[in-house]
Amino acid sequence: MRTHPIFQDTIIDLHQRGYCEDFVLFGDDLLWVQDKSFIRGNNFSITECHRFAHPYGKNEDLVIFGILVLCQNIKGILMNHYSYQSGIPEVITKKLSDMGFYSSKNQQRNYSILRDKSLK
Repeated sequence: MRTHPIFQDTIIDLHQRGYCEDFVLFGDDLLWVQDKSFIRGNNFSITECHRFAHPYGKNEDLVIFGILVLCQNIKGILMNHYSYQSGIPEVITKKLSDMGFYSSKNQQRNYSILRDKSLK
């Protein structure tokens, strides 16, 4: 996985690699912004994950996910802010766990246990 120092470079890189659609998380589903339709949780996967610390040192970081809609071969981006106090939605932790990005040993389910495979 490529790494970039700032989130804008990650978005540009994802766009250049075909991740051109935008998604918003609603419960366990994604809203596909351009198509104005919902993608069920079992119909998408996370292909990559990038975390960026808040530029002003706040406890909220930006996480950018590369998303693949399985049944339509659509690639796009999901961006969310997570803090130490807020938990990551279960659908995201399940998919990250399946990829090896999330350690299910910690039952708190917060973003602080999100890790990048390239840091191992």
